[in-house]
Amino acid sequence: MSTNQKKNKQLKKTIHVPKQKKKDHHHQHTAKESAIIVESILNRLIQEKDSSSSSPRWAAANARTYNLAIKTWANSGVGGSAQNAENILRRLIHSYETSSSRGNDNKGPEKEFRDISLRPDVFSFAHCYSAWYNLAMNESEKNNAKASSTALRKADSILQLMAESLIGSSDQAGIMKHHDKLTIDFNVALDSWSKSGERWAPHMAERFLLFIEKTSDTNEGKIGPNVRSYNIVINAWAKSRDREATNRAEFILKRMEMRHRDKSIKSLVAPNRITYSSIISCWSNSGKKGAARKAEEIIDRMIQLRKAGNKGVSPDTISFNSVINAWVKSGEKGIVAKSESLLQRMEDLYKAGIADARPDIRTYNLVLSAWTKEKGAPAAEKFLKKMENMNIAGNNSTKPNLVSFTTCIDAYANNGEPKHADRILRWMEDSFRNGNIDAKPTARSYTSVLNAWSASGRRDSGQFAEKTLSRMEKLHEAGDEHMKPDTRTFNALINAYSNSKDRTAAMKAEQVLSRMKSLHSAGDPTVKPDVISFSSTINAWSKSGEKEAPHRAEAILNEMKEADIQPNSHSFNAAIAAWSRSGQKGAAQKAEELLRKMETLYDEGNNNVAPNVFTFTSVMNGWAKSGERGSAQ
Repeated sequence: MSTNQKKNKQLKKTIHVPKQKKKDHHHQHTAKESAIIVESILNRLIQEKDSSSSSPRWAAANARTYNLAIKTWANSGVGGSAQNAENILRRLIHSYETSSSRGNDNKGPEKEFRDISLRPDVFSFAHCYSAWYNLAMNESEKNNAKASSTALRKADSILQLMAESLIGSSDQAGIMKHHDKLTIDFNVALDSWSKSGERWAPHMAERFLLFIEKTSDTNEGKIGPNVRSYNIVINAWAKSRDREATNRAEFILKRMEMRHRDKSIKSLVAPNRITYSSIISCWSNSGKKGAARKAEEIIDRMIQLRKAGNKGVSPDTISFNSVINAWVKSGEKGIVAKSESLLQRMEDLYKAGIADARPDIRTYNLVLSAWTKEKGAPAAEKFLKKMENMNIAGNNSTKPNLVSFTTCIDAYANNGEPKHADRILRWMEDSFRNGNIDAKPTARSYTSVLNAWSASGRRDSGQFAEKTLSRMEKLHEAGDEHMKPDTRTFNALINAYSNSKDRTAAMKAEQVLSRMKSLHSAGDPTVKPDVISFSSTINAWSKSGEKEAPHRAEAILNEMKEADIQPNSHSFNAAIAAWSRSGQKGAAQKAEELLRKMETLYDEGNNNVAPNVFTFTSVMNGWAKSGERGSAQ
């Protein structure tokens, strides 16, 4: 056996993996099991370092390995995880403080002899702090005030320990040499929380920031937050859905402004364009009443600051777009006028030499959305035409793109005007053919028109929907892979037939379903019929009034089982309605049999087939129409 094999064998013996119940080949360790394993490996590395009289046989424990164990416990979220994370942190601190080079002159472990590989860093404390903070918030949600308060005190004690270890320690001279690195690490920790998407992330980041800020005041600003630190926390609030997000973001901004004005504080934290843009974004995302007005006030403040000589806060395209978006989402009256006014201000600033404020295609698309929401599809179409004419005249920022055309298509589609939606789609096709590559239609563009025909209820809606699908197929056959019709596309066509008043609609809907089944059987997984495909076809037969309708409806319902697709309430209701409406002999009995089947499936645990008022009403109508004697109870 080789030396490396012996080492690996010995390493495996010393790692105690908890016994697990056998599950399957793909069994995943639980969070707790993973944390235990990681800590056991750390213990092995520590043991190797402690037992070696000279250099370890393999890599020994260092701050990074400790951090990994701390982080694994912190992220596990299991009972005792925060305490376990803290225990490992304190072991790391102790290891560093008692470390020394072998063979010294017995004068004691002086600081210059400490093993810097064991020096705790910002992340050592940040992981542990987050574990206690998350525990505090979780206990608070359980109304366990005492446990929450205790955990929060523990979180704060970790921050205090960080300050003592990294800033106020006896090793301050060595630490101070790396003060820029410390600030960078602070920001990395803040940024990781900001991007985590965790509910309590902005709260935790703000508390961390304020502690660093307070600590900065005690070391004359040599180690502390910078502009980016504050911007990260503001951005964390901007991305959160917390109802206090705007208040907290504004609070951080005010602290920055106050600290910037206070000459006694040696801190370079003047708010910049990113700061104010994040505040605008926070208001825009909040959905609060008056949010758009608040966002616009920030733009006004930025312009005033620029006029006063602070060019670093001049609003740019992104800032203005966020404000226009806030107005569009606000639903307030006058959003077109507000959006147009902001667009004009952007154009004026651009003409005055501020290139960063130039309107872009997103600006015009947002204004287009405002026209759509407040004035309707015809008015939006006029603005779209204006955009195109401006582009022809030389303004590259107004060239209509996919979003521009789709906005107008959806406006007409949602208004029940499929012909106009189709006309915009054809305009889009022409624009692309004429060289506007940004206007290339997508499958969604065509599906939107298909859905418009489906919702129209016109007698000829199925025929027009079929023609729209045919255009997609021709584009796909010509080599455009993105134009391949899929299940959703075919479902829209089935729905168009189902909702039309054409007497042949049910037969054509079933033909589409059969086509999907054939394509799927031939190896195309993207057109596999789903519960909507079958249910819509059943519904088409149910509304057809044809003699064979109930028989075809029930046959298709039975086909679903063969295709391994579970029917839902809509599937059964459509088949029941087909029998009830038919007036045929025995129809009421057939309808009730399907009801009984639904009840059985529901009692067996299938909640998707729960009978509803429509179900019972259909069965009752079937019996009332038939005049037959039956078993309905």
